[in-house]
Amino acid sequence: MAIVSISSRISRGYIGNTASGFAARRLGIDVWEVPTVTWAHHPGHGKPSGMVTPTDTIGEMLTSFERAEWRCQIDLVMTGYFRDADQVTQAADFIKRLQDARQQFQVLVDPVCGDSYGTYVAKDVITAIKSQLLPLADIIMPNRYELDILTGDKSGDNTSLVHAARSLGADTAVVTSAFADKLAIGNLLVEARSATLHETLAFPDPPHGTGDLFTGIFAARILKSSPREALLHAGNAAFRVVEATALSANDELELAAWNDLIDQPPHTGNIVSVRSTNA
Repeated sequence: MAIVSISSRISRGYIGNTASGFAARRLGIDVWEVPTVTWAHHPGHGKPSGMVTPTDTIGEMLTSFERAEWRCQIDLVMTGYFRDADQVTQAADFIKRLQDARQQFQVLVDPVCGDSYGTYVAKDVITAIKSQLLPLADIIMPNRYELDILTGDKSGDNTSLVHAARSLGADTAVVTSAFADKLAIGNLLVEARSATLHETLAFPDPPHGTGDLFTGIFAARILKSSPREALLHAGNAAFRVVEATALSANDELELAAWNDLIDQPPHTGNIVSVRSTNA
């Protein structure tokens, strides 16, 4: 089993592929990383040194995976952070070529574009994600703010998040940073006829990369289990790693030190069914 993961990569810390690839490999899934940028650290520490991967290089890397003996190993293509719209086009074209070759695989789109502070990618990147990647997605994994950006509407509760997620057309959606019912923060799984919220406590100022960690675990688990099981595993593991990091006072996720929590995390939080007119 292999995941092709198209996203950012950093040297110090864990965001983008550095977090999601680490998690998926820990769970026994091979990851073929295609970096859209390679930076020394994430921008939260200031402007990072490094490079943006040329669009042609991304295309060449993806094309190299299409030889028949390698292509058949791909079970999921996952996209995350893009620096420019042409990179999005390269990813979409690669997915379409795999589909044209009748390759059996899933497409997971994490539409990395914003958070509670606003958007942090160019408008044409958001437009390209909406027009080129979302129509190809089997699974979408926006945070609550990204879902609002993609739909152009602001959701006020989890029922409205369910409707908004379904409007994007994917079979499965996971909305992170969803509204909690009793605790502090939730991850909302939206399927065709059901919606499930896994909520946990929250930590102030969580380290960067928590969402990427969650996505990598979910992607690996969805290849071997149901969406609900993948939701619980990813939510439990992400919470436990953030908890361990908070206790250590580190400024980055403690993935290396606490990698066992990715594999078999203790259960935490509550499970809540979310109602809507379609659920």
